[in-house]
Amino acid sequence: MAKSKHRKKKNIVIKVTKKKELNIKEEIKYIIKCAINFETKIMSINELILFCTETGDAWLLDIADDLALDLARDRVKQEFSVIDMPYQFGVEWKYNYIIDNEKFIYIDKTGLSRIIIGYPTERLSEIIHKSKYLSSKN
Repeated sequence: MAKSKHRKKKNIVIKVTKKKELNIKEEIKYIIKCAINFETKIMSINELILFCTETGDAWLLDIADDLALDLARDRVKQEFSVIDMPYQFGVEWKYNYIIDNEKFIYIDKTGLSRIIIGYPTERLSEIIHKSKYLSSKN
């Protein structure tokens, strides 16, 4: 797993990776396509988790900073900003997130929180824990 550094520019977090092969926009397109097809998938890439649910929702999570971006809701692609360049990418994150047992909680910049029940939170928690453990070993 490649180490990454990140720095903030306004609301955009820039991640610097050592892997040129990562095309975050293509990964996002893929997970949105899966959401539109009512598939449940979870993908882990460095400090990022992309997941979609059979309800047609898709999310991008930054597990290092507990940041979240909604990519699709009810099979409808959401508006978001992602900048992809060789060796780095930037995301304008909309939310922070918490996983609490079966609850996926996301909090916007004003502090308003919403709870979703029915996401694969147990599996997400396992993958996040494993990814954090592996990144601490690097």
